[in-house]
Amino acid sequence: MSNNFFNGQTFCFCLVIPYHTVTQYWQSYGLYIFKKVTIGPWFVLVWVFVAFIISFLLLSFLKFRTSPRLHLYSTKIGGYLQGFLFFSLFSFGFWPPYFAFALIWGVLSFTEGMLILALLPEMRSNQKGLYWVLRNRTQS
Repeated sequence: MSNNFFNGQTFCFCLVIPYHTVTQYWQSYGLYIFKKVTIGPWFVLVWVFVAFIISFLLLSFLKFRTSPRLHLYSTKIGGYLQGFLFFSLFSFGFWPPYFAFALIWGVLSFTEGMLILALLPEMRSNQKGLYWVLRNRTQS
């Protein structure tokens, strides 16, 4: 093992997944265990959301051999929406319109991330969004 073990080139999947992604997995698991009956037929959105998370991670690992670190504006907003959703779901109860809005926002932000990963020739940190990536490509 090299001295630079956490350089993003390690093949151990459990060590290179970002913290926020692990949190999203635990949130989905908590919804499954504690709120599946309450959410009912809306729970399919959770599975779609998890599928997009996994697809986003797989695309990054297959193309760049590292975890994504794009830090998009849409992902940051989605994190706040999902955090409030998780808090309000356990504190105030289930409200279907907000549930759908927060998870669809997450799916769209992961879709934007996958498009950006497909366009980038190498992994770059701190991309603002698809508009800025496309603008920088045309200026280069």
